[in-house]
Amino acid sequence: MRLRAADPETSGPVRLFFRGAFCRATPLVYPHGSAFEDEPLEIVLDSLRRFADGSVDSSRIDAEASIGDSVIAGLREIGLFGITIPEEHGGSGFGNVRLCRAMEEASAIDASISFLLGGHLSIGAKGLLLHGTEEQKERFLPELASGERIASFALSEPGAGSDVRGMTTLAGRSSDGRAWTIDGRKSWIANGGFARLFTVLARTPMARGREDDLTAFLVPREAPGLSIGREEEKLGLRGSSTAEVLLEGVEVGDDLVLGEPGRGFAIAMEVLNYGRLGLSAGCLGQAKAIRERAAAHARERKQFGRPIAGFEMVKEKLAEMSIDVFSMESLVYATAALVDGGFKDFSIEAAICKVFASEALWRVVNHALEIAGGSGLTREYPYERFLRDARMTQFFEGTNEVLRRHIAMAGLKGPRREVDAVRGKLSNPIAALPELITFLSRQTARAFVRDTAPAPEAELRREASALEQAVKWLGQSSVRTLVRHGDEFVERQLAQSRLADAAIDCYAMAAVLARSSAILARSDAGEAEKSSAAARARLFCARAFARVKRALDAIDSGDDGLVVRVADDREP
Repeated sequence: MRLRAADPETSGPVRLFFRGAFCRATPLVYPHGSAFEDEPLEIVLDSLRRFADGSVDSSRIDAEASIGDSVIAGLREIGLFGITIPEEHGGSGFGNVRLCRAMEEASAIDASISFLLGGHLSIGAKGLLLHGTEEQKERFLPELASGERIASFALSEPGAGSDVRGMTTLAGRSSDGRAWTIDGRKSWIANGGFARLFTVLARTPMARGREDDLTAFLVPREAPGLSIGREEEKLGLRGSSTAEVLLEGVEVGDDLVLGEPGRGFAIAMEVLNYGRLGLSAGCLGQAKAIRERAAAHARERKQFGRPIAGFEMVKEKLAEMSIDVFSMESLVYATAALVDGGFKDFSIEAAICKVFASEALWRVVNHALEIAGGSGLTREYPYERFLRDARMTQFFEGTNEVLRRHIAMAGLKGPRREVDAVRGKLSNPIAALPELITFLSRQTARAFVRDTAPAPEAELRREASALEQAVKWLGQSSVRTLVRHGDEFVERQLAQSRLADAAIDCYAMAAVLARSSAILARSDAGEAEKSSAAARARLFCARAFARVKRALDAIDSGDDGLVVRVADDREP
């Protein structure tokens, strides 16, 4: 099954989903074969596994709230800190699919290690890789590749987490005009405690004369005036470093400005897209490891004279864990392959990956805890650590609530232009009549004719038809909601969330069908693999389709007013 992007304005499969249509230019495919099994990648992953077997104690990491110098030294020796850095600068030059494989493997070993690598590669070094000058790359990338310098992305502040525009860190010209002086306080900074290169976002009132411009700076740890505050004592991912970064009169020259002055916001948003994709791969690694452990426990634990894996309610939990892992994997790698193929505007798809993967991980660990029973509540077993680590993922790289709003608002840009074009001319209905007729004709056509998903294998035609119907409903509901609320839609967060939920499940269905169809079409795939892929696709799509319908029906139910009323009610 192939989904295609039409043009830069409507780029990305999900943007067209909001119009009730499918893409027909850039294929959405699940990578296999050499993308996963090439020798350089396998050497790195095999070295990581062998190192972890004798050197990584996750219980100790969690108890001591530190990965430890010896583990970090081992990761340096393996070369993990340089896997995405170009070979000419001392790295391996891996793309996004391979990075996701490494993040998945690292997270299956220990979630804090994956978080360390993600903070370094997915966001810490990413701005430099994307927008750095040749001089900046030559200066910093070799040390980043070797792990001599660990990178960090300093964006969040105490009063400006997801609200980047609310940032108060300032950078102005020094008194002699030869440098920038940065003052501010960054909080919740991944790798903050031991990073030696920070990408710092600061407000620069001087840039192009506008007060709201942000600029990105490369700030070495040794810069005078930069200091590290306290480490956060976190619920989970305790081995990772999350600390305050304080900047008091830190001076950096123009040679350490990343990209153009005033372009920091765009750079930050681009970097976060990659961060969300990497974090999703980390969620996948955790989910796989947890699912395997829970399945083994279910086979071994006996109740009423037989293993609990034989009871249907436990089977349902195991099945739901399996389709969650299968769909997470489908989403992450189909999206990573898009990016490796040169796809630029993947902000919606990356946000969907992060929301879906972090919440699927939470479902997996919850089922695992229930299967473990009383054992899951004790520190003798790792389930309670899994639970704490998993809960953290819904907050990083943008909270899931903020990302749902982004998915909806970005996806609705196209439909909103159509609706606004008609609404803006209604003051003169006669003059607007041709456009009104065109608009109504288009909506009528969408109501009675649905765009067809590129045909998958015959075994999954029913599931493809369900995706077609779901996408059609999403397009209709998008326009209907915009017409109903007009300019007030930007404040209708419940409607935005429900549209986003529908889009998330549509994209997940598309990714699952792309992967399953590829497996069914492969001549080298065994019958067991084909049968398993088809069964998982059918079960996942049936449940996802029901969720889409439920989410879109909720927009029209009229319950939103009751939700607000009850929330604002001061009665006990």
